[in-house]
Amino acid sequence: MSMRDKFQKVRSKKLFNEIKEHMIMGQFKDALEKINSLDVQYLPDSEQVELRIEAWKIMCITRQGKYQEGLKLADAFIQSCVEEELCREPILDTIIAKSYSYSALGKIDDGLDMCKKAEQILKNLDLTTRENRARLASVLTIQGLNALHQGDLELAIEIYSQSYPILDELGNKKSASAALHNIGSTYRVMGDLDRALEYVEMSKAISEEIEYIPNLAGAYTTTGIIFYQKGQLEKASDNLDKSLEMFRDIGHRVYLARGLYYAVVIAVAQEDLKRADEYLNQMSAINNELDSLLISQHYRVAKALWHKSKGEPTDLQIAHDLFEQVVNEKITFFEVTFQSLLSLSDLLLEQMKSSDSEEHMGSIKEYAEMALEIAVSQGSHWLEAETYCLQAQIALIEIDYEKAKQLLTKAQLIADDKGLHQLARRISKEFDELLRKEERWTEISKSGASVSERLEIAQINERVERMAKIQEAVTPDEEKDQPIQFMLLSAHEGYCIVSKEFETSFKVDESLVSGFLSAITSFSDEVFSLPLDRIKVGEFILLFRAIMPFLFCYVFKGESYSALKKVEQIIEYLKEDEVLWMSLRETIESGKLNNQVNQEVQRIVTDVFQIVA
Repeated sequence: MSMRDKFQKVRSKKLFNEIKEHMIMGQFKDALEKINSLDVQYLPDSEQVELRIEAWKIMCITRQGKYQEGLKLADAFIQSCVEEELCREPILDTIIAKSYSYSALGKIDDGLDMCKKAEQILKNLDLTTRENRARLASVLTIQGLNALHQGDLELAIEIYSQSYPILDELGNKKSASAALHNIGSTYRVMGDLDRALEYVEMSKAISEEIEYIPNLAGAYTTTGIIFYQKGQLEKASDNLDKSLEMFRDIGHRVYLARGLYYAVVIAVAQEDLKRADEYLNQMSAINNELDSLLISQHYRVAKALWHKSKGEPTDLQIAHDLFEQVVNEKITFFEVTFQSLLSLSDLLLEQMKSSDSEEHMGSIKEYAEMALEIAVSQGSHWLEAETYCLQAQIALIEIDYEKAKQLLTKAQLIADDKGLHQLARRISKEFDELLRKEERWTEISKSGASVSERLEIAQINERVERMAKIQEAVTPDEEKDQPIQFMLLSAHEGYCIVSKEFETSFKVDESLVSGFLSAITSFSDEVFSLPLDRIKVGEFILLFRAIMPFLFCYVFKGESYSALKKVEQIIEYLKEDEVLWMSLRETIESGKLNNQVNQEVQRIVTDVFQIVA
């Protein structure tokens, strides 16, 4: 072997190892540059090496946003592989590349099919090697992306949380920053905007450090969307402009189209229809170029929003038709479908107002049910709670006051249970407002108010518009409750176990409360299926919280959310003291009051009210 051949052999081996490390580290641009200068004839097992290099090349092309080109190359490569054992790892890399392309283009089912095939191959490989750990992280990342697109948000968080430690362990900062960004994106859709911003900022910092432009651009897009949802339109627009410039520079058309969608949404919100139209023209060019239902739906909904904002009858009809098209198609990204459902509802509500007719109420109820189904099945607790609130307002329009109360309560419990406390407090405030308007709704029920009057009093348009934008509402100023009396009762029998008075100027007649509870519980235990109720008595509110077999009753003035927090704190303390909790249960079973237990519960109640007040 000549000196030149020996040199080429050493050089090629070194270059091959560098390419492999670039692939593990997610440095696809660097890998592709070296692939083009590698001479495989100087490497051992040159046939297998050539297959691996070709698969890597397809992966690099895909990860630079050239999805359709990558898919064509991948299909041709897989068809050319005849020796299964020789092709196993190259085929795996190619399948991963195909899965990533399908997911990015919104072809979720195809992406999931590719993921399953990749998983089957991975099971037979040594997952302790760096290369296979990187492959596993790639598959997890794609599964998380698919879960996010489908709206299975808790699953997306779980998967990304599995992939991030692997990427961090490998030192793959590019993919690790992408995983953090994806976690942030998922929290954004869940409605936890502050936590979303934290993760996106962490992702942005890493991307800036390593100058990873694709993810940095994506982080600016998501930051812009978060500020839009927070109602900070200028900040939203500034971040979107930065992301669009970056995506144009690197030629990433799919994510450019997504950024343009939100740019249209923000421009419409700012009533800058000329700028929105410019963005739409750019989206149209990408939509015509790429065969992607995901991009097509984003484009049509953006166009519909633009027409809707113009407000002319012809424009409103065009908007209606475009929204309806997307609603009747397969979901590629649930936010777009949700936007369409709520925008259709908004258009129909306006028609109901102008015609003073209930003609479209059936369709609005159907769209609300569809929106709820999407929110529930896809894990967006924020939108689930908001949709229950929307249904409560629909119930009010139909003058079903009790149903409206039940739906608002359900929404508040979901928001609180899922840690969306600001949303829960705002919903509680709406419930308090509903209680204050009880007499007015009673009058409306008797007098037969017009549809337009009911729509106006229910204030449904404001919620529909906000929900359509998936936008945070202004959180109300925090108010406190003024305690009057606390009681712990038996849920079934209705008698009082413990009573604590805070203000002697007002006293609830315990026998009346007990008699009332005994009467309603004699019908059905379903009374406590929704374990929270509030009743207005004059200027006071009676809050009932059922934790079987107990019913906690708190009488107060003011805001019910802070009142509920006190009651829940008391319940938590009681349950933590297992001996006391059992003693309380024994009191119910025996029907005999225990003075010592009574005094201990009163002490806890006093402590909680002093701490929380």
